[in-house]
Amino acid sequence: MIRLLSILALSLTLPVLASAQNSGELSTSQSTASLTYTLNVVEPPTLIQISGLEDLNFDYNIGGASAPAQSFDICVYISDDSTETYDLQLQADPLTDTNTNYPYTFTYEDNLLSNPVSLSGTVTDTTFDQTQAGFTASTDQNCSGDWPARLTVALQSDPTVATTSSASAQMRFTVSPN
Repeated sequence: MIRLLSILALSLTLPVLASAQNSGELSTSQSTASLTYTLNVVEPPTLIQISGLEDLNFDYNIGGASAPAQSFDICVYISDDSTETYDLQLQADPLTDTNTNYPYTFTYEDNLLSNPVSLSGTVTDTTFDQTQAGFTASTDQNCSGDWPARLTVALQSDPTVATTSSASAQMRFTVSPN
């Protein structure tokens, strides 16, 4: 009787096991199952990186004579050879201490085009925030010998500066492939 109940219990469970996907049959000698696998070949994501930015330090002399403009090259890399251009959003904060705004100008320009694209502005007492499309990126992540952009920043003369102080501000660069 116990043997009959065991066989009955086993037969009740067989349909459940056999109906499971990718499962072999219950057997005393072997069980075989299979699966299907699919390979999807996809385009890798486009990666972008900006590097080479340097902090700038200016000596601004009382009476309005300021330091010369400072420039440096910037590397913008895009991993996808078919996407050679990028958009730049540049945000520049005012250079201000407790008493004075120190106006400055900047130019971000494309070094790789014969007719370069650029983004220029003057920052006085409000944050500059603008986006420009069409800059050319490098396909070399280290921009070896091929620095695609150049930033120039210059303080403007301001004869009203009469006391020594210190001020700092930030420029933020956001690049995205287009």
